[in-house]
Amino acid sequence: MGEAGREFELKFLCDPKDMDAVLAAAPAGPEETRELVSVYYDTPDAALHAAEAAFRVRSGGGRYVQTLKRGKGFSREEHEMEVAGLSPDLSMPALRALAGEDQLAALVPVSEVRITRRQRLVRYAGAEIEIAADVGQVLAGGRSGPISEVELELKSGPQEALFALARELAKAAPLNLSFESKSAQGRALRGT
Repeated sequence: MGEAGREFELKFLCDPKDMDAVLAAAPAGPEETRELVSVYYDTPDAALHAAEAAFRVRSGGGRYVQTLKRGKGFSREEHEMEVAGLSPDLSMPALRALAGEDQLAALVPVSEVRITRRQRLVRYAGAEIEIAADVGQVLAGGRSGPISEVELELKSGPQEALFALARELAKAAPLNLSFESKSAQGRALRGT
């Protein structure tokens, strides 16, 4: 069981005290709040990072999903599959294409992210967009750092709608565009 595709998303840093204002400015839609724990993995020689990839297993809502993302910027390749727990399933073809058997057998946890996510699926300017407001922390190398960000992910429709919604939400509170992924935040804490 697996799913591959491309994600197109914008990520913004947002002060936690401004999250309610940002969500109040967003279109109405079904919203859920979940506690998520993500464990990021890499090889001891950082082969996945060298391939511009991030690999995680996330728990939330009674499910475990592992995700491999490749690329930088707004649009990234994304592969997902449901797994039995927080330990990775090494059978994922996209993962096997990036590292050898010995490297994959040596995968180690390199960081952990614990967030509360408020998530809403909305229609805006002819597009379906997922809004995720994440507040929590990243843990790596015996250190921790805060996470407070708003992600807008285009599910369907024109990309222009994503930018238009971002401009609208930025009227409610300061949103600072960020290209730093959660896995990159973990690497920064580890000093790698």
